[in-house]
Amino acid sequence: MSKKTLYAALIFWILLAVAPLGARSWQDICKSGKLQILTTDTARDQLQISGLPRCVMPIDREQALLESFARKYQLKIEYVRGPNFKTLFKLLDIGRGDLISANVAETSSRREDYLLSIPFAHTREIFFTGEKSKLKGTSYKTLVGATAVLLPGTTYVENFRRFAQGKKGLKFRELDKTISHDELMEMVASGKIAYSALNESSLDAWLAYRGGIRKLFPLRSGVPLVFAARSDSGELIARLDAFIRELAPATSPKKTGTASSKTEPRQASSKMKPRQAVPKTEPRHTAEKKTADIPDDNDFLGDDRSLADLDKIRKRGYIRMLTTNDAFGCFLHRGQLAGFEYELAARFGEGIQTRVATVMVADFSQICQMLIDGRGDFIAANFSLTPERVKKYPQLTFCRPYAGSTQILIGRKNEKISSPADLNGRRVCVSTGSNCHDALLKLQKSGIKVEIVSLPEETGNILILRNVGEGKYDLAAMDDMFLPLAQSAGCQVKKLFALSAPEPFVWVVRKRNPKLASAINAFFKKEHKSAFYNLCYKRYFNVRSLPKVKVNEANRNLTSISPYDDIFRKYAALYGFNWCFVAAQSYQESRFDPEQVSYVGAIGLMQVTPVTAKEVGINDLTKPDNGIHAGTKYMAKLRKRFDTQSISPEDQLCFSLAAYNAGYGHVQDARKLARQLGLNPNVWFGNTEKALALLETPSYAARSKFGYCRASETIPYVANIMLQARHYETLSHLQKEKAAGINSAGEKKGK
Repeated sequence: MSKKTLYAALIFWILLAVAPLGARSWQDICKSGKLQILTTDTARDQLQISGLPRCVMPIDREQALLESFARKYQLKIEYVRGPNFKTLFKLLDIGRGDLISANVAETSSRREDYLLSIPFAHTREIFFTGEKSKLKGTSYKTLVGATAVLLPGTTYVENFRRFAQGKKGLKFRELDKTISHDELMEMVASGKIAYSALNESSLDAWLAYRGGIRKLFPLRSGVPLVFAARSDSGELIARLDAFIRELAPATSPKKTGTASSKTEPRQASSKMKPRQAVPKTEPRHTAEKKTADIPDDNDFLGDDRSLADLDKIRKRGYIRMLTTNDAFGCFLHRGQLAGFEYELAARFGEGIQTRVATVMVADFSQICQMLIDGRGDFIAANFSLTPERVKKYPQLTFCRPYAGSTQILIGRKNEKISSPADLNGRRVCVSTGSNCHDALLKLQKSGIKVEIVSLPEETGNILILRNVGEGKYDLAAMDDMFLPLAQSAGCQVKKLFALSAPEPFVWVVRKRNPKLASAINAFFKKEHKSAFYNLCYKRYFNVRSLPKVKVNEANRNLTSISPYDDIFRKYAALYGFNWCFVAAQSYQESRFDPEQVSYVGAIGLMQVTPVTAKEVGINDLTKPDNGIHAGTKYMAKLRKRFDTQSISPEDQLCFSLAAYNAGYGHVQDARKLARQLGLNPNVWFGNTEKALALLETPSYAARSKFGYCRASETIPYVANIMLQARHYETLSHLQKEKAAGINSAGEKKGK
């Protein structure tokens, strides 16, 4: 156990020892203005994003509900993190929080010890095994002879005991320590564990981007998910129950034992009778439902479809954004959600007091049908408004235009083409399903003998343009928004001419949701071309690369690299880096501008995000000393994660830089992919960087845990800094020689 872990555990048990005994009354909560929520995870805390959110996550759903509940009573949520699920109940017992929000399943033992809310959703606990496992079938006899390995201190243990009663040959054991769901699924996928059980949402989140596991059959169906409070928190739970009933009346059982169907507060009591069990009836599968049958208030029934308008969206606390996982829709960058559409949606969400839950669309051609079917609330995916789409989808409302793109022809920098007539005999590459394909067909019909080469959508636009620049492809056609990104990545390409008139982007909603459409139109009327909008647009559509610094004759007269050399030296020495390396990274990040702010909110000389600053415990990043300290300290933390004998010191720096720029998760995705491709996952140049580049293409991004990576930014970022660091070392050496009065021959100058 590390010293840090030991200290954290010591502090935790000290808190247990000195903690107050009584739970706060509803009056105490209102007086404080804060509702304290015990959890192991918060979707608001970007450090806790453990993968690309491809659908509405349970933590989004339940915490959005609580935030909406808190707003009703003018309370602020204060999340209190526990080290693991098991400790949350201990923290609740000692009054360190008012409620537990952590995907809590209702069980008989919990009903006896705690006061539970009515269910806000239902789930299933599923047995699962490895994809290549011999365990098959839907009978318990399938499991005889194999041992289930279960997470300790969870409902799965209690429910397995109940499931195994009267069934011979069923065996299980608990793990020695708590691990993450991902780690458990990895062990099952690798065959280290025969089979286990988890809630279905965790399994679906895993299967959304990779295989390796296979569902068997339910351990328990229709599992009620609830909030837990101490038994003397009757009024809090009664008010929460009433709020849940307002959202989804069907979630409230007709008879609940202690809780009547009325909304009067429950009497606080330390010996309240346990609530009757919710009937174990599983909701009808979503595939069996027709769109017209989907209720507006279907949001907390464990279903992923809803046709709710703005009022109920506000009440439930989150809005579902149908988007694409790319540079302009939504992607993870430095552990935070980013993207042009996502930033606009987050701003819109603030205005209507909801959090944004992303629903990633793998097949763009299905995005409108997904909206019609209620699998999202609005489309925000650089969606072009065309007469064909308006005619095809009469069920949809196309909101106020806010930006747009033009379909263009792109060629190498030395290309001489200037008009459609020059395309005779040429080959133009285009992604399958792209609007550009139709524009090229029109040219063919007009008599232009151009060959259209349809490439799979998963090829990726940046890769297409890189191949054009290198001469592997002749020409390409795509929306103009991809050109600046490709040029900043070093692709030697340019615009030749436009294939179409500009097409506006719009957000799309269902016609049956006029209030939401009105709110979106009002939002763009206010924000379009505002300072916020213009900055947001510039971040994603006007991408510029930083120039490299080279050693030349003019540099030889420099007496310093920057005004901050002494600070670079101080913190480089403190954390074991070459100070020239730290200086090179600072230049690449900010051009030595301490007031620089990036598109993800990174601040200062080392472009540290506020979340990272909180992690390393340093504030006011615009101060040069603080900014350099925070960036260098964070780099040291990243380097430690790659500190193994199998990775050389130089590659440790490269991996750390890549993680600093793109996020640790993307680098780990790239290393896994490198291993699968037969590349060396412990070497950056020529190996892992190649795998990272593939994460910019849809097919590889869809199969990676953290999704699309803006690799065209990260790869030159690493290369530039490593090269600049060497240049700075040369400059530093020249400066030392000059200061010591040594000539080029290595001899001291005379007096």
